[in-house]
Amino acid sequence: MYTVRLCFYGELNDFIVPERRRTQYERRFPQVRSLKDLIESEGVPHPEIDRILVNGKPQMLDALVVDGDCICVYPSEHPVDFAVESHLGRPTLPTPQFMADVHLGKLARRLRLLGLDCEYDNLDLTDERLAEISHGENRVLLTRDRGLLKRRMVVHGIYIRADEPEAQVFEILERIDLYRVIRPFTRCLKCNGCLALISREEATSRVPPATWLNMETFHHCPDCRRVYWQGAHWDMLNAFVERVKARLACTSV
Repeated sequence: MYTVRLCFYGELNDFIVPERRRTQYERRFPQVRSLKDLIESEGVPHPEIDRILVNGKPQMLDALVVDGDCICVYPSEHPVDFAVESHLGRPTLPTPQFMADVHLGKLARRLRLLGLDCEYDNLDLTDERLAEISHGENRVLLTRDRGLLKRRMVVHGIYIRADEPEAQVFEILERIDLYRVIRPFTRCLKCNGCLALISREEATSRVPPATWLNMETFHHCPDCRRVYWQGAHWDMLNAFVERVKARLACTSV
């Protein structure tokens, strides 16, 4: 029988059962386990972890637990800097790109509105496929599914705590400090492609006649051919962007 002591720090306690939060507690189990297996059995997905100390010494996720170990688990610092190699040896991401799971379509749309690269497919993709995409394309996986984040193939991931899409956006922007890299209205809300300016002549046959007469500026997505202009939804979308800019101004003070 193996007996170890565990302690989780900071926001990792969100994943722990209430009676074990912010305290050191004992766990017993009958056979050898890796740190990843043991930690995730307590509810904590490995992408949320930045550092593990075992008996005061740094260890990697695949290290085996020894009877009598004292294990301290620390979250990522805020803001997370994916351009710096983590204590657990994850590869760096100079410019974070995202993959949102099938339940976060509204979040993905808002991130695209801000010019952030966020892949999303409203098809019923399996957890395995989402993990494969995030791994293969070096994307930060965004999800509210702890089981998905625990998949070994997932390298970079964030568990979304907020319920409302706008609150989820602010959570991500602040957790990774992306306010200064947003470029609103530069990505396609439908397919995530980068928008390009087109002439009124090019837009003639691609927009309603009344729209063409009343608008001067048009953009399109070269990937899906969708055309954009400041139409009926502009005020609502721009109001969201202005709220983001206002939050940036507050964080810059």
